[in-house]
Amino acid sequence: MIYISSSCFRKNKITEALDLALKYDFKNIELSGGSQYYESCIEDLLKYKKKYEFNYLVHNYFPPPENHFILNISSQNKSLRQKSVEFSKNSIKVSALLGSPMYTIHTGYMTDLHLSHDGEYFLPDHDYNNTHKDISIKYLIESVEILCEYASTLNVKIGLENLFPENSTQNFSLMCTFEDIEEILSYFSSLKNLGILLDLGHAYLSSKLLSFNLKSFLNDLMLRYKEKVLEIHLSDNDGKKDIHLVPEINSWMDQFIIKESLRSIPITIESRGSDLKSIRKYTDFLNRKLMK
Repeated sequence: MIYISSSCFRKNKITEALDLALKYDFKNIELSGGSQYYESCIEDLLKYKKKYEFNYLVHNYFPPPENHFILNISSQNKSLRQKSVEFSKNSIKVSALLGSPMYTIHTGYMTDLHLSHDGEYFLPDHDYNNTHKDISIKYLIESVEILCEYASTLNVKIGLENLFPENSTQNFSLMCTFEDIEEILSYFSSLKNLGILLDLGHAYLSSKLLSFNLKSFLNDLMLRYKEKVLEIHLSDNDGKKDIHLVPEINSWMDQFIIKESLRSIPITIESRGSDLKSIRKYTDFLNRKLMK
């Protein structure tokens, strides 16, 4: 089933995003960051679900908090890490309430972050180095174990998303390479409700900035962890920044999905850098391709 990220609609209120989704005949929505807090948000989502038969997934920074912050379950700042875990536990509860079978989340960062002036990118608060990686992974393990235990009581799965570097010389993100994924998942072999959100745009960007072979990355991932892939994120970029463009028709991304027979899992188009007509056109194309 193909979903559209709510971030593609660029509306401050989630119901405004859903109203626009209806105009373009989108009924499968991944609820993500970009909207603003208001008190009756979840109540309204339930009303829209009942009235218009929306299907929801819940991703990362949703529902939006009253006071914004950068979510980081791997933070070395104890207060921020605990805040991130509590936020995520609420998102898991919301997932269960809205009928989302999973809650997917960014794996985390080795330093605390702030938004760029345009609000599109994360930037580090201070200098860091990769010696912090082991510490961040330690805290990631603690956070994920808490979240998976809580999610299991609500029959919700947790998906960790592969990330990407800031540039070719600066990488404060976890889980950018196959080796990263392999190392992190090795700590969670006993967690049956944990899987992967595979972001193909992030994989492409990481391969360019970290100079690894994308085809080998995907082959290794499918060989080792195919059954753990809970969802796919689709967006394109220029190999320099995560600019969230809609993929081209017959791109390597949709060819990969068909080749690996990933039709049965949610595929979310996360192309907020493109217009809705282009997203609708690509969605129609991908739907036809998946039905063959």
